[in-house]
Amino acid sequence: MLAAGLSTHGLSRPAAPAPGLTRGAPGRPGCAQALRPTLAAPRLVPRRAQATPSPSARPRLLAPVPALSAGVAGAALTDLNSRAWLDWMRDHGQAFADECVWPLSASKAEMKRAGRVVDRLARIVQQLPGLGVSRVHKGGSYGRGTMVTRNFDVDLIVYVHTLNGKRMSYPGDWRDGDIPRELRLQVRCGLIMMDLQVGDARDKYAMPLMVEDLDVDLLLLPDVLEGATPPDPDMDQHQLFMRNLHRFGPPSVTEHYVLRERADSPAFTAFVRGHPGEVKAVVRALKAWRNKLEWERYPNLNVKSAPLEVLVLAAHQLLQAPGSLQLRGGPYMLQLFLASLLVLIQAVQEGAAVTVKAGQWGPPYDPLHYAKCWATDPVKIILPSDPTCNLARRLSHKPTPQWAALAHEADGLLRRVAKGGYQALRQELL
Repeated sequence: MLAAGLSTHGLSRPAAPAPGLTRGAPGRPGCAQALRPTLAAPRLVPRRAQATPSPSARPRLLAPVPALSAGVAGAALTDLNSRAWLDWMRDHGQAFADECVWPLSASKAEMKRAGRVVDRLARIVQQLPGLGVSRVHKGGSYGRGTMVTRNFDVDLIVYVHTLNGKRMSYPGDWRDGDIPRELRLQVRCGLIMMDLQVGDARDKYAMPLMVEDLDVDLLLLPDVLEGATPPDPDMDQHQLFMRNLHRFGPPSVTEHYVLRERADSPAFTAFVRGHPGEVKAVVRALKAWRNKLEWERYPNLNVKSAPLEVLVLAAHQLLQAPGSLQLRGGPYMLQLFLASLLVLIQAVQEGAAVTVKAGQWGPPYDPLHYAKCWATDPVKIILPSDPTCNLARRLSHKPTPQWAALAHEADGLLRRVAKGGYQALRQELL
């Protein structure tokens, strides 16, 4: 949901720009700041026969609302249910799904290959001498079921409880620079001995590999559970992390800890996998649109997949607000894709915090209670399973993500769709 700063973003004719009120690129109006520019309604009849709708009749994606808290944010996107837009989405939704979305799903052969690579690597790591592995987890887009065909990698999380016979305590031993360094070096040497290609570490937790021509990130992370492995270790570990989150005080004094975020990755995996296939398909469409922009216009876009997935999940929750007329199948996928673009625009251009209710995989308190961890970040897309983590934050060891460029492209895409209808969208995505 959009937790703050939410405002009108209509789909009617663009307003004339007022000087000094936008945050768009120089010389071009921004999409969601003080101008509140709007886009033309879908052409449901031939252009020369279509009358200009009155402002009150023009379909809007976001209704005017005050600054929203988590409890009422679902009111924000309900006006995607206007008759004109619903009719347009019903007319073109199935074509959108068949032509622009479903072909992006990884093939059975790609899934089988990824599974074979992950299983092979898991067996190798579990057999390395001196390494006590309690379990492994298949993460990333492969684990979450959001792989885009011909453009994916795989994450394998290895939970380590002992190194050379010694129990690795959390967080103590994992914060000690010498012990994690010894762990990584020992695993790296073992993998090289097995004739695997090991790249330079991107950070102190992820080890990049090439296995059967497939990129794999191997993450060595702590198993914080004591004793025998429980029936649902992912849930037990998540609940333990959430209890420890408030061990030393209320949410307002809680800090973000990267190691906890990484070790709790299965919670996010399970939450995303639990969504309907249509939602995960739109996730792929948004990521494929990002990929196309990187290839054609922005080689240094550097926007990662996880925050894009959360944008779609947030839009999905907003569209499920009580009282909304629920679409199904292709029409809903088209509605959700457009809504996701709007959530992206408002997150970037208006600074709205994007949060999602994750149920049993989420925190015990409202994510806004942890705002001190990310309130000063320019873009705020909060990890549903760890409310202290802003997935859109800038990382000192990685290139800066170009969120403004992505939001600018989302604005342009919405304008082109409103002017050119489905064919404009199809041309942009294919």
